[in-house]
Amino acid sequence: MMRKLILLLFLAGLSITLYAQDQSAVVLIDKAAGSGFNINRNGVEEYVKVGDKTDIGYRLEQGDIINVESGTFLELLCLPVNARVYVAELSSFSVAELGSDGTVGLSLYYGRMRATVDGAGTANGLVINGPEAKALANSSDFGYDYVFGSDGRLLNRIYCVQGGVTVAERLAEEGGENQGVKADLKAREMVLISGSFTAGQYEKKYFDDDILKYWKENNIEQRLKTLAAADSATKSEPVVQKAREESAEKTIDELLDRKEEKEEAPEEANDQEAGQEQAGNRQDEGGGLHFSLDLGFEIALLMYGPELDTGGLFDFMRLVGMDWLVDFLNFVFKSRAVTFLDGALMFNDFIGIGLETGLGYNTLMVNNITIHFFGIPGYVFVRGNIGLFYAQLFGGVYITGMVVDDDFNNMDVSIGLDCGLRLGLNLGGMTLYTSGIISAPDFDGFFNGSYDIRWGFGAKFNLAKF
Repeated sequence: MMRKLILLLFLAGLSITLYAQDQSAVVLIDKAAGSGFNINRNGVEEYVKVGDKTDIGYRLEQGDIINVESGTFLELLCLPVNARVYVAELSSFSVAELGSDGTVGLSLYYGRMRATVDGAGTANGLVINGPEAKALANSSDFGYDYVFGSDGRLLNRIYCVQGGVTVAERLAEEGGENQGVKADLKAREMVLISGSFTAGQYEKKYFDDDILKYWKENNIEQRLKTLAAADSATKSEPVVQKAREESAEKTIDELLDRKEEKEEAPEEANDQEAGQEQAGNRQDEGGGLHFSLDLGFEIALLMYGPELDTGGLFDFMRLVGMDWLVDFLNFVFKSRAVTFLDGALMFNDFIGIGLETGLGYNTLMVNNITIHFFGIPGYVFVRGNIGLFYAQLFGGVYITGMVVDDDFNNMDVSIGLDCGLRLGLNLGGMTLYTSGIISAPDFDGFFNGSYDIRWGFGAKFNLAKF
């Protein structure tokens, strides 16, 4: 009786072990078109030429780093989540996790990935980790782009074609509680991942039409058919061979436990994708030629300049030994705190021109005399954005008004000229910057020494895009 019990326990343990092994995640390079790619495994790098019959079997291991050459596209098969991941040329990624629960984690260092996940019957899904965010899906068609565009801007976005995908900020994992930026995307939605690490929601948009256009033009099935037709004399397709299992007998279809797909399936998928592209013919509100409205706050501190004309008040104060107070008041009077509105006509958020106006205000009391200073800027500017970096060159008039003891009937108004440069960082819908400003009473003042130099800092916030 005891022997039977031990035998039953042994068989039960063996069954559980085999079940657990069967649920372990597997990533295979199923198809490839192009020249080749490099794979780094345990510090040893190997070049794989696509279509080389001697380089058979690529079952990727956890920790593998793959660098794809120009003109080469890969198709990965992930089990048991049943996901196909399309990797574009010049992409670099690694296999971050092959979970015993079936979860597959890939880390995208640079490039483009698009995944179709059929997670039916599994509790786990596919996770693509980017430099700042991660995308998780159980049943979806989604992608992650982390590339520099032809205009030099960093394109860092996650998008959903069908189904749904969850986007979460990666740095939030370190805090113990997921209080970081996040979003749940539905079909035809995308988010632009920024350098903002504050709690909140990513701003969802309708994604660019160039996404579907790119993957349609670089469809790996079509590339294989074209190359196979050109190589019909040898009847060999330029593909990486299917990975060998430990038994050296299992095929991918057996691992998936599914029937062979019809040859027309890829073409049907292309037709469906083309229909989605036509049905979703909406341009992302941040792309192309558009109008942007920003609200900003800036403080500009006097670094150099002649003394403010106060009708002899400062001269009298110096005579009675109050030089330090004169210097302080001159610094405060000629420094500025301004709230402004920027309206810019932008092209792809890369470069634009616009107008700026706003209101500056300051008040001080000297010997029981209250002095109010008002300022209204009227600037023309040129703005440029390169990835996170922001620059704005501006110039124009600055209208100032001075009122003593609330007597607005005797306001003293003057007009000066300003020119300056702002440099900063774009953090999502907010930009932090520093500025240098030169002010003069007239054009000749820029050359005869009667100008002021200010150093400023501030922030602006995007109110709307049209």
